[in-house]
Amino acid sequence: MADDFVKVHVTTDDEGNVTGWCNKEVFDANGVVTAEVIIPEGAFEISTSPELIGDLDAVKIINGVAFLDEERRNQAIEEANKADPRDAAILELSDLVALLYGKLEALEK
Repeated sequence: MADDFVKVHVTTDDEGNVTGWCNKEVFDANGVVTAEVIIPEGAFEISTSPELIGDLDAVKIINGVAFLDEERRNQAIEEANKADPRDAAILELSDLVALLYGKLEALEK
């Protein structure tokens, strides 16, 4: 295991994917512990690279170690980039409001 790995607590789903990151302590900007946090029930300690901490889209725990799951990462990116059908409706409503506003202004003249 790499020297830069840290120990943190996580919660996972049934497949071992991280659903939550938990720290035992809260640090200030100077690295001084300012508070201790209660670890949620079901959380357990793992080893991870600091770069993975906070990622809820693509981290899987295998034998107590966090790994980046590239396939899940790609799925999350694809899902985030999908067009939302509500966007088209919002644009259409915005155009309608602008049209109505223009007609009201014309009536006032």
